[in-house]
Amino acid sequence: MKKLWTLIPVAFTTQMVCAQTDPVVVQQVTPLQLRDMQTRKFNKPLNEVLEAVREGGADAGATCQVHAVPDASSIGSNGKPRLRAEGTCSYPMKRVDPTATAAGAAGAALLIPFIGPFIAGGAALYAANESQKGLESLGSIKYTMRSLSDNVTVVRMRAYTFKQIQITSPETYAKQFKQIGDSIFVQAIELTPGEQE
Repeated sequence: MKKLWTLIPVAFTTQMVCAQTDPVVVQQVTPLQLRDMQTRKFNKPLNEVLEAVREGGADAGATCQVHAVPDASSIGSNGKPRLRAEGTCSYPMKRVDPTATAAGAAGAALLIPFIGPFIAGGAALYAANESQKGLESLGSIKYTMRSLSDNVTVVRMRAYTFKQIQITSPETYAKQFKQIGDSIFVQAIELTPGEQE
């Protein structure tokens, strides 16, 4: 009976800590749905959208390497090639402070002799779970931008976790597009099926 009482809190703590998951990559979507959530147009020139991506990434702590080059396949109204841009913004991984978790667990083990070990075990599981969630969080965004006209830019972003798994959460893309739109004071517009061709 004593062993049963010992196992119940450990099992309960383990279940509570391990049940937390990050819904970033869980959703199943079709390739068309994914492309739809990853693509928006902005009624601004490419250089302004590019600067918004760089600045927004830097403000979020990312390192952005996104550069524009002339696109010979698209000629502007001035007779010169329009711009296209490609690159990546890489985000830093959020880490769990193991000393804080270990110190709290050690303190609990000293203060509460009977349940202290359960708290210590739960703290270790929590730290492991937080490290796993860190790997499943936003790690990088790959951008492809092209000018539809002199004042219209189409942006496609592909977001990846630190494990390099493509993120399929519409909320992730909506948040990133909102950041870009807010920094250039325009709204991110969904493309019609004809424009996506």
